[in-house]
This record gives sequence, structure tokens and C-alpha cells, in this order.
Amino acid sequence: MKIKSVIFDNDNTLYRVPKELYEAVINNMDKLIADYLNISKEKASIERKNCYAFNNCRSTGYGFYLKYGFNVKKFNERTYLNIAFNRYLKKDYKLVKLLENISQRKIILTNNPKVFAEKIVSVLGIKKFFNEIFGEEDYNFNLKPKLEPYHVSLNFLKEPSENILMVEDTLENLLTAKKLGIKTALITNKKIDNVDFCLKDIYELEEFL
Repeated sequence: MKIKSVIFDNDNTLYRVPKELYEAVINNMDKLIADYLNISKEKASIERKNCYAFNNCRSTGYGFYLKYGFNVKKFNERTYLNIAFNRYLKKDYKLVKLLENISQRKIILTNNPKVFAEKIVSVLGIKKFFNEIFGEEDYNFNLKPKLEPYHVSLNFLKEPSENILMVEDTLENLLTAKKLGIKTALITNKKIDNVDFCLKDIYELEEFL
């Protein structure tokens, strides 16, 4: 198998999302929604979930825009970026070494905002290893496992799909990749037959390339 490019998911693939980081984002969202709609934080929490599910968009910021016309970029600035990232994450020297040893081209394909992924990989010390980072806005909020993100990746890499490996923590996202002929690696502690490889964590990746 000649893998020439690797597509990485970000959250819970390249790093484990700390509970505190997740809660900080959620709290920022609830506060913004509460302030903008002039409702309680409890009601804002319910409305946040409604926005995420609105039209099955699976993006709180985009759902909030669709329902209330609030600018997505401003939403991201006040929620995803309004965080002291260094409080929750630090440079991952083991991950740096892994990516240094992987000669293949590398990109990130995330369902979160691009700016959020960029902040995270910068703190982890790995941003320099990626040829590109794609986020929800790059595929018009048509998120994985929909086809648009995969087409964006393939158009960028300009590589036959059989020469590409996608690494994910979500099986559903890999099943779409597999239909397109992309090789698949799932971060899991279980044995899954629907993918090409199963990894306990990202640090095992090198032995499969």
C-alpha cells in the first residue's frame, strides 16, 4: 500500500479533548445566546442544542445564523476563540516526533471552525506539519459524513483516493471515505471490521504507513 497523503480529523484524533476545554466552549455559547436573545442561561442551553440540530446542520454557530442571522465569524470569535487555550492544552512532544517521522503530506479535516483547529494545533506545537487545515466554512457547513468535505480534500491533494489514508475517531465519517476508495484508520479500543486499520491512539499510526 502506497500512502502518499494522510487526512486527519482533529478533535479526539490528534488530541483528546479535555473536558474543561469542551465546557469552556459550551459556556461561551450559552452566554452569547442568553445575552443576544435576552433569555436565561438555562433556556440558552436548550436553544444551543436546538441550533445544533436545526435543519440537521450539526453546527451550533451556523444553526444560530440560520435561525437568528447572527454572523458565524463573530459567533466563533466569542465562543471557540474566547478561551485561554494554554490552560487546557500544552505542546505534545510525542506527537511532534510522530509527525516529524511521517513523510506523507498531511491535512486536517474538521467539522469545527478552521480557526479553532488552528489554535489547537498551534498550542500542541504541530501546526507546521500540515499542508492545509479545512474547517466547516470551507465546505459551506456541509459537514462530515456528507460528501463535500471529502471532495474538498481530494481536490486539494490531487491524489488517487487509494493513495490517501484518513484517520478519524468517528466510524460514520470513515464509512464515507471508504466509499470513495480512501484508506481508513479508526481510533478505537475495539476491533472494527468496517475499516482498514484500528489504532488505540494516534501514536500507533507510524507503523501502518
